[in-house]
Parts: sequence; C-alpha cells; structure tokens
Amino acid sequence: MESNNTVELNSTNMADNNRKSSPLPIDFTSALVEAIETGVKAGIKAAYSDREKPLLSGREAAVLTNRCAKSKWYVLNQEGQVPAPVKGTNPHKWCRKELLKWAASGCPNRLEWENMRKEMEM
Repeated sequence: MESNNTVELNSTNMADNNRKSSPLPIDFTSALVEAIETGVKAGIKAAYSDREKPLLSGREAAVLTNRCAKSKWYVLNQEGQVPAPVKGTNPHKWCRKELLKWAASGCPNRLEWENMRKEMEM
C-alpha cells in the first residue's frame, strides 16, 4: 500500500494554516482592515460634504485641484504658482469657483491667471 502525503484541505484546515503563518493575529488584521476602510470612507464622505464651501483652506484647495499636498500648496502660493488667496483671510483661504476655473484653464501661474481673468471679465 502506497503512502499518500497529500493533505485534504477544507475550510477548517485552511483557517488553521492561515492563523499559524500570519505574523499578526487574525483579529488584529481584520480590525486593521476595517479601520482603514472606515477611514477611507470617512475621508470621502468629508470631501463630498464640503462640496459647497465657497472658501477653501490650502489642503482643500490642493485636494480640489488635484495639484499637490497641503504643504506643497503653500510653497506654490509663495512662488506665485497658484491663484492668490482671498484678501483679508487669515489663515489664507481660496475661492472655490476661482480654483475650478483656474484648473480648467490648465493651472497657469498667478500672473498669467490674473491676465486671463481680466480678459474673461471684459
């Protein structure tokens, strides 16, 4: 009689094997996955709930225009690569409608954008 070295796999054996080979406990892993999914959903929900805000922070402006990270947005602002913030806002805020028009125009630098805006208003 030949010996058979194969193991019949069923869901119980597979679960036991996964539990033994996983570097993290299954409960921790599933909790981590759930936390990440919840965080992503919350972030998406927050982004859409603020859709109608007329004035945006640097982070929100960067997200809206898909241009860069928050910290980079402020550098681009100092370099004149993004539209000027609304005067009198501290911390700086940007007009949502202007940012959408700016992005649709190809994200020109501030000087070019100001000239384009003047032409649009005429």
